[in-house]
Amino acid sequence: MMPYTFQPNNLTARTLRLGYKAELKDSYIELFAQLVKTQMPQFPESLSSYFAGLPVESYNGFFSFIYHKSIELLEESRFDETSRFLQLLTEPKMLNAIGLVHAGSINKEIRELIYEECSNSTYSISIGTLDPEIEAAVYRRLAFGRAVLTHAHPELAQEIDELVQSVTFFVSGRDNKHKAFSVTSNRTQGLILINGDVDPSWIFLLDKWVHEAAHTYLFAINLSEELVLNDEHEGFSSPLRQDKRTMLGVYHATFVIQRLILAFSAIVEKSDMGDDDHQKISKLLANYYSRLEDGISTVRQYGDLTALGRHLIEEGYQYTQEINRPPRSITM
Repeated sequence: MMPYTFQPNNLTARTLRLGYKAELKDSYIELFAQLVKTQMPQFPESLSSYFAGLPVESYNGFFSFIYHKSIELLEESRFDETSRFLQLLTEPKMLNAIGLVHAGSINKEIRELIYEECSNSTYSISIGTLDPEIEAAVYRRLAFGRAVLTHAHPELAQEIDELVQSVTFFVSGRDNKHKAFSVTSNRTQGLILINGDVDPSWIFLLDKWVHEAAHTYLFAINLSEELVLNDEHEGFSSPLRQDKRTMLGVYHATFVIQRLILAFSAIVEKSDMGDDDHQKISKLLANYYSRLEDGISTVRQYGDLTALGRHLIEEGYQYTQEINRPPRSITM
């Protein structure tokens, strides 16, 4: 078993990334082996050969999403749609969808399908394409935030760059009920989406980058190792949401908070910034420390964790208690 730790490790991150990409490629090859046998014209052997010939690194988060969507469509015998989306992945723009990816550079059908999936999720959120001018500005601000984190905690920034290879922005519903701030899932491994319209500050954008990267780390581990054994139908209070979540969801939220404390504590300690930014980060840290206590309490009381799951969450909690807490006089 890999030596998974709460503290970032670049070698571990790279091994996880290459592992899930290799697994995804193998899944595509197995899928096409079955499709070619059907001799349906929608799935020619040339298409199968194309995917088999791609290097492992080409299998980015968009490929992950389309693979899972294809399985769903095939189960409903929607062969033409499946073929269409697989064909769209052969466009050069989809192979090059790495780094800060402008929405306009993503195939429109794939982009809208991802938005639709998010909008029809359990949380009934609304997602759409961000205005290009706003998008360009938030890309610059996120790049600045990433540079700040790289200076303050280079190991964490390097880990995130290994695990999160594609970032794109969106606009979400104007009311909180239908608004998403950032999105990722085990179906889009390596791809995260951030709301670029709600708050253009580098602090907010960096917060969401670190947040979704923490989920990505746990998703990658979960491909081979169990962390939480609770029944998926059990609901518990979550430190980051008002609705009940599964224990895995509460575990993820608690780990995310710990990683956010790791990131922003390092920035406060090692980066020069103005009073406004310092105050904003101090408020964030105070908020996260408060929510962390709720999360760790729920996980400890109700969580049926594996040894690895308990090790990761307790290591993270111990770290947060060893560093300086934010002043309690800060008002929220």
